[in-house]
Amino acid sequence: MRNQSHMIDGNAKEGASEQDCMSKHWKPHTLRPLLLSSTAIFTLCLIIVLEYLSNVSRQSGGIGFTKSAFSSATTFTYLYLPTVVAVFFSILWSWIDLDAKRLEPYFQMSMPSGAQPKDSLFLHYQFDFVAWAPIKALRKRHWSVVFAGFAMVIIFWLVTPLVSAIFTLANVTSTSVGDASLQSALPPVGKQHLDLTSSFMMSAYRQMWMNESSPPFTTKEGALLPFTLDPSSGKASHSDNSLAHILSANDTWTAATIMYTTSIECSPAKVIGKESDISYDNGKGCVTNPGSIGADTSNKYKALYIGYWMDQHIDYALSRMGCSSLENQHTFLAYWNVRSDGQSNTTALFCEPAYWYQAVNTTVLASNFTVVEVVPLEPKKPLLDDRFNISNFEYILNTGTPAQSKRADIIDTTTVVDQRPHLETMGISLTSTVTNMVGFALGTTLWDLPAYSNATLLASSFEKAHQLLFALAVRSLLSDEKVVPDPRPCFHRQNLRAIVVVRPLALTVEITLGIVAVLTLALMYRCFTRPSELQCDPSSLHDVMIMIDPKESPSITAESESMEESTTLRMVLQKGHFRVRSDAMLDAARNARLSEQHLTRKDPKPLHIHKDKEVVPSRPWETRIWVATVLTGALCAMLITLVTLQKSIADRHGLSLPSSSPVINQLVTSYVPVVLATFLEPLWILLNRIRCVLQPFESLRQGDASPSRSLDLRYTSLPPQLAFWRAVRAHHWLLVAVCAIGISANLLTVALSGLFVTRVVSSESNATFAMQRAPAFQRTYESSPGSTPDDAIFYVAASSISNDALLPPWTSNETFFVPFIPSMSRGSAPNETYKANTQGFGINMDCKQIEHDTTAFISFGALEDTAAHSNAPQVAIGNGRTCNDPSSGALGGQNNSMSALEVLTVLAAPDDRAATKFDECDNLLLAGFLRGNLSVSFNYYKTENTLGEQTPDIVAVNSLTSTWIICKPNLLVASYEVTVDLDGRVKKALRTGPYVSDLAPYFTPNLNLTYFMNETRRVFMASSNTADFWHDDIYVDSWFAYLIKLLDKGAEITDPHQSVPPFIKVLPLIQDLYSRVFAIQLGLNVDWLAPAKSDALVVGIKVTPEERLFMSQPAFIVAIVLLMLNILVASAYYMRRPKKMPLTMPITVASVFQLFSGSGLVAESQRAEGLQDDWKVAFGRFIGTDGKQHVGIERRPFVVPLG
Repeated sequence: MRNQSHMIDGNAKEGASEQDCMSKHWKPHTLRPLLLSSTAIFTLCLIIVLEYLSNVSRQSGGIGFTKSAFSSATTFTYLYLPTVVAVFFSILWSWIDLDAKRLEPYFQMSMPSGAQPKDSLFLHYQFDFVAWAPIKALRKRHWSVVFAGFAMVIIFWLVTPLVSAIFTLANVTSTSVGDASLQSALPPVGKQHLDLTSSFMMSAYRQMWMNESSPPFTTKEGALLPFTLDPSSGKASHSDNSLAHILSANDTWTAATIMYTTSIECSPAKVIGKESDISYDNGKGCVTNPGSIGADTSNKYKALYIGYWMDQHIDYALSRMGCSSLENQHTFLAYWNVRSDGQSNTTALFCEPAYWYQAVNTTVLASNFTVVEVVPLEPKKPLLDDRFNISNFEYILNTGTPAQSKRADIIDTTTVVDQRPHLETMGISLTSTVTNMVGFALGTTLWDLPAYSNATLLASSFEKAHQLLFALAVRSLLSDEKVVPDPRPCFHRQNLRAIVVVRPLALTVEITLGIVAVLTLALMYRCFTRPSELQCDPSSLHDVMIMIDPKESPSITAESESMEESTTLRMVLQKGHFRVRSDAMLDAARNARLSEQHLTRKDPKPLHIHKDKEVVPSRPWETRIWVATVLTGALCAMLITLVTLQKSIADRHGLSLPSSSPVINQLVTSYVPVVLATFLEPLWILLNRIRCVLQPFESLRQGDASPSRSLDLRYTSLPPQLAFWRAVRAHHWLLVAVCAIGISANLLTVALSGLFVTRVVSSESNATFAMQRAPAFQRTYESSPGSTPDDAIFYVAASSISNDALLPPWTSNETFFVPFIPSMSRGSAPNETYKANTQGFGINMDCKQIEHDTTAFISFGALEDTAAHSNAPQVAIGNGRTCNDPSSGALGGQNNSMSALEVLTVLAAPDDRAATKFDECDNLLLAGFLRGNLSVSFNYYKTENTLGEQTPDIVAVNSLTSTWIICKPNLLVASYEVTVDLDGRVKKALRTGPYVSDLAPYFTPNLNLTYFMNETRRVFMASSNTADFWHDDIYVDSWFAYLIKLLDKGAEITDPHQSVPPFIKVLPLIQDLYSRVFAIQLGLNVDWLAPAKSDALVVGIKVTPEERLFMSQPAFIVAIVLLMLNILVASAYYMRRPKKMPLTMPITVASVFQLFSGSGLVAESQRAEGLQDDWKVAFGRFIGTDGKQHVGIERRPFVVPLG
């Protein structure tokens, strides 16, 4: 007999502490007050955190914000972390639930009165399906199992799935508050006469006729003082999530500022005289006679604006037409005449503007400061002459130029905005002395022409024009000099992608967690108050075996061979009560003993077991083939479903959302997948527990098992997550795999919780569009009187380069596209775009550097007979051929100063080829960049874009350097896939075919390629009635030089004090410029293309932004891998399923007793004070101590193993 130090103490080996085994009223840690109270507190903390997040989400619009996409860490936090927490919470509760269920029989028998067998020995809650166990326990009033079981059900199928759906992404508006400061203000009135140029009139032109947006902090009704948000001063309403320093397209700023506006008051003019000699009287001393204003009877509609101020650019001004008094300096005459059937109907109004400023609350887009809303804060106040130079503004309105000018670029010195082409298309007859204001009045309203005969509407049209021009004028004047800091609150509203809490789901989780907390406290109270006679954890076969005392339970051990079915055993044992008691004689073994306590019987016959029928060897139903088929089939179906959905998502660019309701979407995309995973987890836990119960019998059937690898295995007391490590140490690899799959069920839950994600993508659908124009040119400038003026083309180019302004419809920076009609598509949605194939026209500039006679550009006026080109310098173009430069010559600048000159000219054929209809020279452009130190006859200060009465002679140019380039524009035609919005604005263009070599089909019979190219290149030459100017500053006088300067993003290329730019620098600038101008030229003159036929259609695609469903690629990969592992392990599990048991499955205390019925191992181990490490035990047939044959566990060699 070995001493105790050599005995195998299964409890010590498997992790039960010595103190636990010495306890006389042992209870597991999971059912003790410390852990259960901590669990309840943790549950309440989860509720508090969730409620806090819900309130933050409700008040701030979300709990996390971003402009684009969340980081990986943030995505994990909201998408996976809640499920991870729920999974760990469920693992904790799995252990609590397992201990409550497996120890319930012992707690029942620990009651002083004991328990009936059906309520103790035959209980197997831990092997019941999770949902049925608490219901069964409720019927028996086993409250510990009821509390733990219902808590487990709630966590499995409510908390865990719903937690995964609580957080979702949404587009929200978030508000932060900071300080704003005014950026600029009106300069002193004494400076305004020089600061205000006529450039604001061209800005108005672009807004009216080219649909350009208003400048920042400007509306068509007024201008506002700009403000900016100081990011460091604000405190965001959503704390650290404030993104005030990042701007997006829909962010807005709201702050108080000043708005400048104007209004006009008009009264009908008193008509004096007859039609041939009519005067108009305003009743305030102004009587004017416009003379021949009504003499022309050839046109139906006539319009005129006559202001007070006069200069050399105009013929009409009230100051020289009988209204010279300064009392009338702010008055203008609006004239509208309609002639029909020989009758003349005239509307004449005298109008006087008033100017105002007003404190307002303004909301602007933070990205470009476009005004969204203006709310007045106080009444308007008059804006007087001491704050705004009213006279200078009105002077520019009437004359087109300021009274005093300063040196500036061409864009700020253009005097006349030619609106005649637009007005002529409306049917308006314009006198030779028309002013800009007529075009602005009609362009801002675009009413039907008869409407302007109404005095109120006529006055309104001029008021709207006056307001627009005043707003742009104020905007151009604003300066940041001497701006006094004046902080004011600024509300920054952002449209963000936010993590939001779905309140209905969050509330449901809070309620369910509250129920779990109550059940936890109830379980704690129940476990704390109920007795326990256990001295150690009955977690192995050995632990239960040593509780059997044959002397005190003769009816069990002696008749155990009759226990063939649980029904027989249950029936017999229902006649007595059992309880657990402590036997002082067994303290050395530190184990409890089961003893039988007979109740008082009416018939005091000895207890015996009736053998009703033979027990048929069987397996648990969970290990049968049909269960394997269902399980593997379900796993394969899930795998196939996920792969099919992923393929469908890839093919369809996402799936449509199940519903417009966020709650339903979250339920379908998050709750349902997690529910499937949580149904899978209990099944694997059940299979795991069955394997844990039967694992000792794998060794016992072999006949040579040591107690440590069989009877002392402690798998059933742990959840799979912890049984895994014991299985690894024991090298039970199939059990290791099953435990791992049980653990992976939690990972699968996490993966499925974040499997589906929503993204805003472009949804495409087929559509058919009608072609608006045919890909064939039918006219150019000469044959198209309504063509857009050249200056307008350059203004558009300048705005697109400097301000990133919108290009004309169907135009990109390099190409013009033949338009189709997007509006044919039905059901247009915001931000919808349209894609189709169409022809595109562009220009390729074939350029090379040349040497040229630069001395020709030191004088002006040498070429008086440009038709004959007799004095034109020669330009060598290669191959011994030359062309004439008919426009050589330049105006001089300052004496003894370094000056610069930029030249772009069209070459012409030399004298001997001048009679040729078309010559190769006619399609060539010459560009030059010159530097030199001028000597001139006198200084000439150029202040505007016209010639003065006298110009200086250039005496000499010293240190002359130059770069000359000759370019041939080549027309490019190709097929493009073009994406446009509803207005035809190009969003994307992709060339889909090669450039066409035969260009003849793209011109109607009355037009050919050579003539077309000659006409389109003339835009640079006909844009202004000016010659090239030498300049000793950075300001330029030609559109070519100005646009080149903009493309170069600086003034260095036109700075006379810098070296002449090299060919390699100017070449890409010239190519870019000409491509832009050519595309814009066609975009503004779409009618140069022939109309399309009525049946000309093109099949395209309608692209609609749509929020669609996608799969997270990492989550998809994890889910697929885990499902495949599930299938493999399930196949291995059922291929190596346990052999049939000739006895009842050992899942109850009674069935474990049956294993040792008649076995001498019970008494022998008691005599040896434990199992010896050199013993061998087996499961098989043996002759018991009662002399009968038994099937159970016995020591070798007294047993024949079943194998």
